[in-house]
Amino acid sequence: MVTVAEQREQANKILKNLIGLDVDSAFCAETLMMFFKSERPEIAEILIKHEVYPYYLTKNGNFISVLVVSNCPEEYIENLRLSKNGIVYAYVYNLSQPNFSEFGMIQVDSQLRRIA
Repeated sequence: MVTVAEQREQANKILKNLIGLDVDSAFCAETLMMFFKSERPEIAEILIKHEVYPYYLTKNGNFISVLVVSNCPEEYIENLRLSKNGIVYAYVYNLSQPNFSEFGMIQVDSQLRRIA
């Protein structure tokens, strides 16, 4: 089992690959969870259930993409490699059809906007 501190460290490494800056994701993660618990409890419930660490949110049309670090450290090396090309693990919430929401890989640009 991975700790929250290890997930936070992974998120910081991914953010460094994506935007080229050292960022501490702790404040973002806390703020995101507070937001989800009050505004989108269905998202908070999924994130908690799957024990993922949310570190960024982007909205594109009918989709809320929550960039997350999984609780599977054996995936971390590959996820870091992919993040160098803007590919990250996310929970994508479909606002118009919530039943089609899912975890998966998405691509973001250097400003963390979803592009694929």
